[in-house]
Amino acid sequence: MDLEKYISDIKKYKKLNAYKDKYEILPEIHNCAGNPPPPLMGASTTFINGRVYLFGGKHINSSTINTEIYIFYLESKKWKQVNNYLNNQFLYNEAQRVNRVKALDQESLAKNALRRYFHSAVAFKKFIVFFGGISIPQTEPDMKKSHQLKPYLSTSSKIFSIKGKSLPVFKMIMNSQSSLASRKSISKNLPAKRLLLNDIIVFDTEYNVWVDVKNIITPKLYTNEKFSNTSKSLNNTISRNSNESSNNQSPIKLEVMLPQPRYAHLSCLINQDKMIVIGGQGLAEEYIKEFNVYDFSTHKWVCKKILDIDISCYCSAVASLPNETALLYSNYLHSPKNKVVMFTINASNNFTFDQSNLKKEFNVPIFVFPSMNIINSNCIFFAGVLSDLNGHQKLSVWSYNPLTQVSKEIFSSSDSLKGLWKNPIVSSTTQHFIMFGDSKKKLDKEHRFLHNSFTQCMEISLTILGLSRLNVIRSDTTLCEFNYSETENVDMELCALSKSMQKCSDILESVQNLGFLALSINQLNDIWLETTDGKIIPINSTLLETRAKAICNSWRIGKSIENESRKNTGSYSYINNDSIIQINEINKGMVQKKTSTSQLINLKNSIKVDRFLVPEASEVVIPLVKFLYSGVLEIAPILSNAQTNTQVDFAKRRVITILSRLIFIGQNTDLPELRSAAVLLLHQQINSDTALYILDTVHKLKLPEIEALCLRVIRNSFNYKSLQESYVWNNISESTRYFVESKIINI
Repeated sequence: MDLEKYISDIKKYKKLNAYKDKYEILPEIHNCAGNPPPPLMGASTTFINGRVYLFGGKHINSSTINTEIYIFYLESKKWKQVNNYLNNQFLYNEAQRVNRVKALDQESLAKNALRRYFHSAVAFKKFIVFFGGISIPQTEPDMKKSHQLKPYLSTSSKIFSIKGKSLPVFKMIMNSQSSLASRKSISKNLPAKRLLLNDIIVFDTEYNVWVDVKNIITPKLYTNEKFSNTSKSLNNTISRNSNESSNNQSPIKLEVMLPQPRYAHLSCLINQDKMIVIGGQGLAEEYIKEFNVYDFSTHKWVCKKILDIDISCYCSAVASLPNETALLYSNYLHSPKNKVVMFTINASNNFTFDQSNLKKEFNVPIFVFPSMNIINSNCIFFAGVLSDLNGHQKLSVWSYNPLTQVSKEIFSSSDSLKGLWKNPIVSSTTQHFIMFGDSKKKLDKEHRFLHNSFTQCMEISLTILGLSRLNVIRSDTTLCEFNYSETENVDMELCALSKSMQKCSDILESVQNLGFLALSINQLNDIWLETTDGKIIPINSTLLETRAKAICNSWRIGKSIENESRKNTGSYSYINNDSIIQINEINKGMVQKKTSTSQLINLKNSIKVDRFLVPEASEVVIPLVKFLYSGVLEIAPILSNAQTNTQVDFAKRRVITILSRLIFIGQNTDLPELRSAAVLLLHQQINSDTALYILDTVHKLKLPEIEALCLRVIRNSFNYKSLQESYVWNNISESTRYFVESKIINI
């Protein structure tokens, strides 16, 4: 009957479309607790240290600008406004007394520098770096003392003058690309003054204080001869063509390297210690066709180029890639070209712009207010607003592979998902793609006013999509009766929370170190475990019986082995206890396994040792013994030596096989701590590359949560045709293939 049902299911599936152009997923919507920010226009959200920081933005129908920092806690879905600045300032000044640096005074900053919206934000180490934007100062700025505005006093782009309370920041949204008024007429007829900024302000997320950008101490992370040799000509020239440099021009004053004041621009971190600023708009909605680079190691603007393309956050997005490059997306929304262009910004080649040759299959749509979030080197998330032929707007999120240029829609707003959603971020701690907004708002009505609400958050699990970025090989626990107070208190300041977490971490580390110490003392070991691959592992029988008595009974440890000839053989390899502790310290080349037979014989002659044969390989027994001593479950990685896809694939299967054996041992020997630790590590290994392997390995272990997650990843990562043609599909068992087909086929 099973075979007949299987054949019937396959026949029905062949009638369906084998290609899925959309993921089968519905985002989760959560109400935000705490003190959420008010609806704001032009605010920035930045993910750093496991939290989301919101800054800036203008209140709706008001000239009031938000100068506060709001922190969103991902686990509790709670907003909190940063307060007690004077106390934070005191703690920071005390901690930095040796460096002779102090936090900035918030009251003086709040009058001018903190009042901005449509600025940019970049996460750098523990700092958030803000640049540019529009400001409505409370006090009249001193134009003679402003070093940021001095190079541009002759231009009218310093003053943003608009009548009325409501500021139409993007004039082209309401009036398309209608004729723009001249700067002089705007200055004469519209008396309300607003400033465009080109300064940098920095927020320290550890102490929650504002600091000077020069307080960021950055060691040189690399030595790039090509960049250093051309830095002089790069600093003193302005290139009309982004791909060419004019080395013959005469030196220019350093002030010229300062970027023009702007808003609605793009920025990101590139090459680990440089911030790039691209495009933006000026007073009369004109495009700022300028590209700038700020070097955190020298605290100087080191590059300035003129661009031939129109870039702003209305139609463009940028994100940094791990290979010293950044990817730039832009579209011509109000142009007859009506197309999408992609550029690669290469930091190692004088920050050149290389336009990508897009294939015919490239189908990333034309977004309004697009955003780019890097998931990994093979996946980028695009999010933004799409308009149909009838003028209706909807939110849409797409995944894009920059190597194959294959894109796929993840979801779009529909009857089941309504509202206004913006400010997307990717959480590396919870493995979620998150957007903020309000499900009660109407996108068609509210989007044109450019503001956003923060009363709700929408989450998409990256793990379900097979895009999880976690690939850990260690899980820590305690195998003794040890309790400590809970430290996950979101009401604590980050510096105080860090200290509490550090104390608990130190206690846990002390417990683990005691286990490691006991494991390293050979005099404490009274038995040897011989594995199926001929390895000898010393261990203390009392500890083994206390921690895992069922394992002793299952492996018959404590009873003499009757095969005396096996005890006298010399075909064995001794594994020293130190190598068990340091087996994963791949960077310490001085530490090597001690496998000499002479060492084994000397140890055997010095103490009375019984040897027991265990029915597992050393790759399973070594992490098991280490776990029983210390509570640390760790699988030795070999990916550092893997170069080909076959080697990488083998390494992944090896880790999965070891974890499945440990889960089996934990289930059958009444050791729930071992099972939980191994299941946790196995769960974090699930992605589109390993889902089939894991499902094939744990199919008989009765892990419904692992099976359900693997099936969801397979549904969202493959169409049926590509699944059958994959290498993994042809290397799993027939029963697993039948199980997968019966679960993913839509009947």
